[in-house]
Amino acid sequence: MYNDPLFLLFVVSSLLNIGLALYGWRYRRLVGATAFSLAMLLFAILPLTQAMNEISSDLAIKVIALKSRVEMAGIGATLWLVMMLQLSGYSQLVNRRSLIALAIMPLVILILNWTENPLFRSGYHLVSLAHQQFCAGIMGLYSGSGLHILISY
Repeated sequence: MYNDPLFLLFVVSSLLNIGLALYGWRYRRLVGATAFSLAMLLFAILPLTQAMNEISSDLAIKVIALKSRVEMAGIGATLWLVMMLQLSGYSQLVNRRSLIALAIMPLVILILNWTENPLFRSGYHLVSLAHQQFCAGIMGLYSGSGLHILISY
């Protein structure tokens, strides 16, 4: 077992999210439970990728962990919004057309994130600081400014 307490904290967090996802899936016939379960499953991936980032010193693994965290957070937030719409009595708004509209922004972010687009972020490199290596990159116009917040919300 890896002896870093921060690594263990991320693993425990992921296990808790997986437990919540399984609990939600057990009651998936209830309103909002399926979206909750899928969101918790995606949110379980976030701490696992951070745990990979903590124990690895390889640039490729750190870049994959960083990029997958961006994707899982966006898709999970969309699922969380669907769950909140269902729970607040607006289930009629959750239809095929609205789900396609909600999927547009995460799809655009997915394309920008994985294609090394200079609008998003590019030029990844390792930075050593206090016996740890961190992944750094050049922030693009989209991710370096608050533009993604304005477009997303």
